[in-house]
Amino acid sequence: MIPKMVYRESLHVLIFVALFSFLFFIFNKKSVLGVQIRDSSVPLGTTTAPDVGSATSGKLFRGLKIRLFPNSEVKFSEDSPILKKQRKSGTKPSWAHQRSECTKWSVTTTIFEVSDAVKIQTKLPPEWCMVIVGDRKGLTNYSVHEGKKGRVVYLNVNSQEQLAADGVKLSESLPWNHFGRKNLGYLYAIVSGAQLIWDFDDDNTLISNPTRIMEPNLSDKSTQKNVLAAGKKDTTKICDSFNPMPLMGATQLHSWPRGLPLVNIKAAECQPDAYKVERTTILEKKIAVYQSLANHDPDVDAIYRLTQPLPFEFKPTAENLPILVPDDAFAPFNAQATLFTYEAFFMLFLPITVHGRVSDIWRSYLGQKLLKDSGYKIVFTPAQVVQYRNVHNYLADFDSERDLYMKSGKLVEFLKHNFTSNCKYSLECEFESLVISLYEHDYIQIGDVYVIQTWIKSLLDYGYKFPELNSKQTKQK
Repeated sequence: MIPKMVYRESLHVLIFVALFSFLFFIFNKKSVLGVQIRDSSVPLGTTTAPDVGSATSGKLFRGLKIRLFPNSEVKFSEDSPILKKQRKSGTKPSWAHQRSECTKWSVTTTIFEVSDAVKIQTKLPPEWCMVIVGDRKGLTNYSVHEGKKGRVVYLNVNSQEQLAADGVKLSESLPWNHFGRKNLGYLYAIVSGAQLIWDFDDDNTLISNPTRIMEPNLSDKSTQKNVLAAGKKDTTKICDSFNPMPLMGATQLHSWPRGLPLVNIKAAECQPDAYKVERTTILEKKIAVYQSLANHDPDVDAIYRLTQPLPFEFKPTAENLPILVPDDAFAPFNAQATLFTYEAFFMLFLPITVHGRVSDIWRSYLGQKLLKDSGYKIVFTPAQVVQYRNVHNYLADFDSERDLYMKSGKLVEFLKHNFTSNCKYSLECEFESLVISLYEHDYIQIGDVYVIQTWIKSLLDYGYKFPELNSKQTKQK
């Protein structure tokens, strides 16, 4: 005879196991006993199952709409009173840098001691100033020889908290111990009167002699610039992304920049021999972003680092000119060695709800879409920097870059073929609309929508003038 207590306990265990098994069965089926279980990767309003493979393959990211942003939270529709409100004159607030000669700014963030890349920035001409954004893991004091007093600003934790106390809402909206703290440095430079911003990492060192950063002609708006244009040999075979590295003298021909969709790395229509590269000219004022390549340890992804040779260089080509990103393609560019003109300042914001190794690539893609819609160009330049990379674990990089591998192809496809907005004239409106769409399609989280709204409002409040959408430019002609 089984004692009653043991019998009851055994019965309870059997009931628990049976219930657990039933629930497990239910939540791992799309339809059981007529009950539909919606997968989070399926768009709202559908019950269509996503693409799945066999038991030995995984699930593909499809970039479908999985959620909605509340209409009541939209701030910058074209009839918004915020956009109709008179802009401030642009007078510098008391917390901004007051030196009038600081018209060009270098911006970086670091938690390390002063690097050679930072030191060399202090040797730039007097109009170049620098803001360095610290973090909670970083230094309280950052000792760097300025070359000329007042040209270097270090925003430590106390300084950033004081900015928040002074009403700089962006400072209190950004997470600590995140690459996105750099956004505060961009705002500081813009409000301090920047006309150019050199966005760099503290392990990317300028290699030009004498020390300088490639600079567009800001005084003459009719200047023509010599560039290279890459056109498709077969115009029926289009590649949605663009890989400039093999066309710019990479000693490792089979190389690609971090963030390039993996599906395009070996695609025939995306290979260098699918392009014909010709010299041409373009109005310099239409170039909004200059992305420098990097010698020694270029900005490639973890898959490249784990499988392909490093280091490698970019040998000067016969032309040795910047190369345009084609109008019908998107190229990922970084926050490591990139020059932004005033017209591109609005797109400097680094998303905060993704990993830092994804953030600048997502920024480049969404900003590129907005620049294209405003009539501006992006170029990759011959190497202006050499990178001796801070210590990284390649497998950890691989894990942090997972969104790049799984989502970048769909993101480029979405930006080129699927994104639409109701904005006809206002870039602020389209910026917000695009960010909301990226949230709804699961590229970023809702926190980015709210912080980018704060970013847009901050730029407007401090007198930044957004470029105009092409539709408005066309209407005015």
